[in-house]
Amino acid sequence: GSYDLMIMDDNGCEVAYANNPVILSQPNEIIISDVVVTNALCNGTLGSIVITASGGAGGLTYSINNGGSYQASNVFNNLPSDTYIVKVKDVSGCTQLYSENPVVVLDLSPSNVVINVNPGTEVCTGTNVTLTASAFEAVSYTWSTGQTGASIVVSETTAGIVNYTCTVINQDGCESDATVSIEYNAGSDISIDVFPSQWVIVDEPVTLEAYASDAVSYSWTPGGSNDPLIVVTSDVVATIEYTVTVINNIGCETSASVDITWGHVAVTELESDIMSINVYPNPNTGEFSLELTGISQEVEISVIDFAGRLILEEKILDVTADKME
Repeated sequence: GSYDLMIMDDNGCEVAYANNPVILSQPNEIIISDVVVTNALCNGTLGSIVITASGGAGGLTYSINNGGSYQASNVFNNLPSDTYIVKVKDVSGCTQLYSENPVVVLDLSPSNVVINVNPGTEVCTGTNVTLTASAFEAVSYTWSTGQTGASIVVSETTAGIVNYTCTVINQDGCESDATVSIEYNAGSDISIDVFPSQWVIVDEPVTLEAYASDAVSYSWTPGGSNDPLIVVTSDVVATIEYTVTVINNIGCETSASVDITWGHVAVTELESDIMSINVYPNPNTGEFSLELTGISQEVEISVIDFAGRLILEEKILDVTADKME
C-alpha cells in the first residue's frame, strides 16, 4: 500500500519524510506457463521434465517433489516412470504449485505379440495356413516372409519345420516380435508288396498289400476297397494300374501306384534241329534267360512282342562253347 512517514520528538514537533508517500508493492505472482514431459522410452532411455515459469521476486528455483528439494535448473533429466508434483519458489520464499499436477512420466513399453495359427502348427505340405498377429496399440505388422498386415496366408511344398516371425511397432514407437513354428508333413511313405509278380497269366489272382507306418485309412482304385490288402485278377489281356491312397494320423493324403499286367500263357518251348533252346523263367516279368545248347554255327536272336515290335536283336558270331546262356 501507500504510507506517509512522520517523525515527532518529545516536544511534539513533527516533520514529514520528504519522499512521501512510501509505497510497499506486492511482489509479482509466480506463473508456471508450461511443463513439458518426455516419457521414458522402450529402448531404456529415461524421461525428463522441463518447467517454464516467470514472475516472483528475484531468481526462481524448481522442484518436482512438492518442494522437498529445489534446483536452479528448470530441466530434470533421467527420470523413471513415476508421478511428480511440480513447484516453483522465488528468493523471497513465495511458492507456486503447477495447476495441472500431478505430472506423469510414462514408461513406453513394447507390446506383447500373440500369433494365432489356423488350422494348426502341424499340417500337410501344400496346406494354406493363416497366421494372425495381435498386439496392443499396434500400428504396423511386418512378417519374416516380407508380407505386411496383421493376417497373412503361408504354405510350403517341402516337408520340414518353418519359422515365421512377426515384428510389431506400437503407437509409442516401441518394437517387439513373436515367432511361430509350423511343421509341414509330406505324407506317408507307402510300400506295395505284389505276389506272385506284376506280370501274370490271364485269370491268375494277384495279391497287393500296401503299408504305411502312420496310416489311419487306405483306399484302392479301382475296386474301392478300404483294406490294405486286396486280391485282383483279370480275364483279359490287360495292364491295369492300381492306386492306393493313404491318409495318415495328421490328415495328410498320399498315393502310390503299381501296374499289373495279365498276359497270355507262357511262350511255348522252342524247338530246333541244330540246338536245344530253353527260356526261363517262363512266364516272366520281362527279364529272362535264354539258354542255347549244341551251338555249331552263327546264331541270330530276335525278341518280338505280341504287337509285332522288335524288342531285341543280337547275333552270336563267335561260337566259343557248346552251351551258351
